[in-house]
Amino acid sequence: MIDILKTRLIHWKKQWMSLLFWLAFPTIGTILIIYTTTAIQQDSQVPVGIVLEENTPLASELYHTIQQTPLIRVVDVTEAEAKRKVETHELDSAFIIQEGYEEKIQKGNRNWLIKSYTSDLSFAYTPVKEMIISLVQEDTGRTKTAHIVRQISEGSSKQWSIEEIIVKAKEIQQEENLLRSTFSFADGEQSRSENEVTIWNTWGLWAVLSALSTLLIFDWVIKERKPILFSRYAFMRFSVKSYFLQNLLIYTIILFIIDLTTAYLFHVFLNEELTLNWAVLLFIHRLTMNTTAFLIGLLFRQILVYYSVSFVIALFIAIISGAVLPNDGLTSRFTWLEILNPLHSFLNEEWMNPWIIVCVVLIAIWKTRGVESHA
Repeated sequence: MIDILKTRLIHWKKQWMSLLFWLAFPTIGTILIIYTTTAIQQDSQVPVGIVLEENTPLASELYHTIQQTPLIRVVDVTEAEAKRKVETHELDSAFIIQEGYEEKIQKGNRNWLIKSYTSDLSFAYTPVKEMIISLVQEDTGRTKTAHIVRQISEGSSKQWSIEEIIVKAKEIQQEENLLRSTFSFADGEQSRSENEVTIWNTWGLWAVLSALSTLLIFDWVIKERKPILFSRYAFMRFSVKSYFLQNLLIYTIILFIIDLTTAYLFHVFLNEELTLNWAVLLFIHRLTMNTTAFLIGLLFRQILVYYSVSFVIALFIAIISGAVLPNDGLTSRFTWLEILNPLHSFLNEEWMNPWIIVCVVLIAIWKTRGVESHA
């Protein structure tokens, strides 16, 4: 093993730049894409001024709901600042939650609750206004319902307060939502729920980039099988196949160390969870990727053909895995695509990966029988 490692170091010395690039490519590429898309998402948010004239529970709740809207960047201003900034187009529009908002809501008064400022260039005013109106209507609807329930329950043994009825109505609304979709570019510290739709996640994006880099790093399988190099294998004290398998082990150890470093960097920069269970999943994934790339490399003699096929395979994995773009409609129609997806177990945090079993069996057959196919 030491002699093989020394031989491998000689090869790496001649191509250290390309090797270093492909080793760092998945990690750096993922971090750059996540940071870039997050910056674009933040810059694309519409600046909207909000004036909160009273600090009551209903008014504060309305303010926080508006603030959580992903396409709006809420700017806290006074009424004078709101009017000036809308006129100078620093804000798209401004909305004032007026004094007495909660009192009017509780009385069922729906008029003159929100005041707004707009300009000729307020392109997002209409959708923002409609959103705020719908939120106000929810408050008035819950309050009206609470009064009706109170009237119906008069004389019964159990009396519910207005506040209790409103809280219960909110709980039912959360449980019975017909549609709740949260789009995000990075998981970060947000918890994943079954209703969330994620454009891509950190490890999914990394897995696709890692699949491409692994395939390109494993071009050594083709380079080491050039006819001009076969004469040297006669002087080795172990077989050619043992030489290749020991090189596979060396690459697996090195790439897994890189993967652990990646996990730490994702934990620091992208707030990804770092646990022992995840390290085990990462090792299984690395072993799967390396054995797959090794077997694919055995099928080819021409390095350019191998490179072309590697990019095609990476693109295919990106499409069927759903790591880059949602593919729920595709996989629901063609369920067999999940079987072909080598990232399925890793992305779903499943320890059992059928791909690793297939790869190990094929390598064992290759080791014992020595049957090779070439392209």
